[in-house]
Amino acid sequence: MKKIMSVIAVAAVVLTTVFGLDTTTVADDIIATIDGTIASGSTSSILKVNTTEGTYEIKLDSGTQYTGSKILLPGRNVSVSLKHGDDAYLHAVTVKDSGTSGVSVDRSNTSEVTGTIKDVDSKNVIYFEISNGEMQVKLDETTDLSGTTFLMAGNKYTMKVARGSDAYMHAVSIYDAGGSSYSSGNYVSSTGSSYSYSTATLSGDTYSCTGTVSSSTKPDVLYLNCSDGERALKLDMNTDTSHGYVLIPGMRLSVSYRYGSDAYWHAVEVSGETAGKTGASVKDSDPTTVVGTVSSKTTPDILNLEVSNGTMEIKLDSLSSLDGIKAITSGQKITVKIGYGSDAYWHALSISG
Repeated sequence: MKKIMSVIAVAAVVLTTVFGLDTTTVADDIIATIDGTIASGSTSSILKVNTTEGTYEIKLDSGTQYTGSKILLPGRNVSVSLKHGDDAYLHAVTVKDSGTSGVSVDRSNTSEVTGTIKDVDSKNVIYFEISNGEMQVKLDETTDLSGTTFLMAGNKYTMKVARGSDAYMHAVSIYDAGGSSYSSGNYVSSTGSSYSYSTATLSGDTYSCTGTVSSSTKPDVLYLNCSDGERALKLDMNTDTSHGYVLIPGMRLSVSYRYGSDAYWHAVEVSGETAGKTGASVKDSDPTTVVGTVSSKTTPDILNLEVSNGTMEIKLDSLSSLDGIKAITSGQKITVKIGYGSDAYWHALSISG
């Protein structure tokens, strides 16, 4: 059947180009179905499919139906039913994708990015180029593609992504860029808050206390439950928090403090657990900026940041500076510059209020 189809296709070209005959009247019936893999060089209008008989160039039009999936990326196995067109091309009636196997994906915590599909590998991993680098995003059977006609290398899309149990980011949904309020590779953010710190003169002896952070803690006042009661300790411009800037309720910290000229006790130094180095390489040029609220699930290693469309997990091992703030605590709105790491995590490069 395939050879008959090829002969008919060649005859149509010859009739059109040599004899100049009108071939606009054609049958709508399916003439053949081919199985193969999508070839590089496919576009939004021409699908190239490698088969054992060679490479077919097939037109995609408004009537083409996509079943199983809409993933038309190089290397994907597809089955395509064909009919003749009045332009000497074969046209796709249906395109059926073989699909992929999913893994456990945390769909309750998603983020959204916009970029261009550059390539795809044999494991159904999309190499997705965004404004600050390249992401690797896996496709699943359950990826929602209702917002796009098809996926094609070189085209621009917006993806909602979530982390999977295999440490990859997975595409929860994909739609053509322009159908979302997101207009760049950055996460949409709202205006952050700023904090002012006092500069009181400290005097008297230095005391110390080890305890757990209270839920009353604010960005400028640490409430610490010590063995003999709760301390309210101001964080000022001179407080050293380089060894303990994550002040989430329940965390255990050690603090040295002195009395201030404003009649408050002031923290001199805060010490606690800090993020361990992961060894991942992080792209720190042209960082992405995101604004959100610190979640109570934050740890010294992972900043859980609540953004407009979910919760981001951001590693803190690459953090080089706190800009204008002394600490981060639950419920605080912050601005974070992030870079993508070789471990498929976002990493914080700097945090400001």
